[in-house]
Amino acid sequence: MPGFIRCSHRVVYENSWLRFEAHAIAHPNGSSGEHGLVALPPAIGVVIVDGDTAYLTRQERFAARANVLEIVKGGAADGETTLAAAQRETREELGIVARRWTAMGFAYEIPSIVDPPVALFLAQGVRFVATEQERVESIERAALSFAEVLAMAVDGRLADAISVTAIVRAAHLMNALSLQGRPTATEDRSPMQNGNHDHDHDDDVIDVYEDDSEDKQLAVALTDRVLTAIGGLATEDTEEAAETVARVYLRMLRAVREEE
Repeated sequence: MPGFIRCSHRVVYENSWLRFEAHAIAHPNGSSGEHGLVALPPAIGVVIVDGDTAYLTRQERFAARANVLEIVKGGAADGETTLAAAQRETREELGIVARRWTAMGFAYEIPSIVDPPVALFLAQGVRFVATEQERVESIERAALSFAEVLAMAVDGRLADAISVTAIVRAAHLMNALSLQGRPTATEDRSPMQNGNHDHDHDDDVIDVYEDDSEDKQLAVALTDRVLTAIGGLATEDTEEAAETVARVYLRMLRAVREEE
């Protein structure tokens, strides 16, 4: 069955953070209609882990009518990569600078009406600096054990969908790294931007070293492969997707090492 045909669109509402568009379309079955789309800047979500501790945000959310516990989230500025946006939002919202960053693919908030998907990252090995929250923000930093955060994501106490997806992926990714004997939150490394995504948004491959060592080349090659492999997982059940991410990560790591 063919996909949607986008005939024309108009902007209904726009502000600094989003744009609501009304699209005249032909549905995959041929029926004509109008479809609403929420267009955002390239979006990011960050799971922050240092040792056994996870750092989350806690803030009032308008639509939820509640004080919500969630991962760091935000949008990229014009010309800013998703990695740079993730690093900036983490520093501004929680006053955290992380030494090591790992890309965890993408996830859709609401695939029928929200574009683009959210780029997910795992940030590890933290130090604390001053926050730089926006005038309208009142964000608290919440420190919990990662085991408790994972349990909350699974049993429903943590209800933000992007946070749940990212936390489950992070848990499986850290387990995969541990099984490979690779560090999960220690070495002092500096991030490097690399890669791209089929939504035409810059995407960022991290977990690399400052110099041009073999480890750096391995990390770039590995994360390129992982992003290609996991890019389509966003609409799957989160636990199954996360398990697949872990398996793919292990397989790709072995494959890259065998090629050296």
